[in-house]
Amino acid sequence: AVAQTVNGVNDAASMDSGTSSGSGAAGDEEIRSLREALKHSPENIPLRRHLAETLLGRDRADEAELEYRHALSLAGNDPRLKHGLARAFQAQGKTSHALALLDELVQDP
Repeated sequence: AVAQTVNGVNDAASMDSGTSSGSGAAGDEEIRSLREALKHSPENIPLRRHLAETLLGRDRADEAELEYRHALSLAGNDPRLKHGLARAFQAQGKTSHALALLDELVQDP
């Protein structure tokens, strides 16, 4: 039941994030553009979250994890960032890490 919750959260979050699962040159260009924008505004948390969501939507969960971690280092205890990080963990097969974060979110919403 817990694994289903993680999958259910993942499905709901991907619909909520508004990211597409497109790939190829257009997807790579979008990621390059987001990274370039972050060079000029490295503490822009919404932009960093958008990059992380885009990476996750393109099956680049390891890179998404790094962006979520960076954003959390700037934003502290943002539940949307923690939720995204849990999704990145799940996509990488780090289920225990994902469940620990989700448990933390449930305990302290």
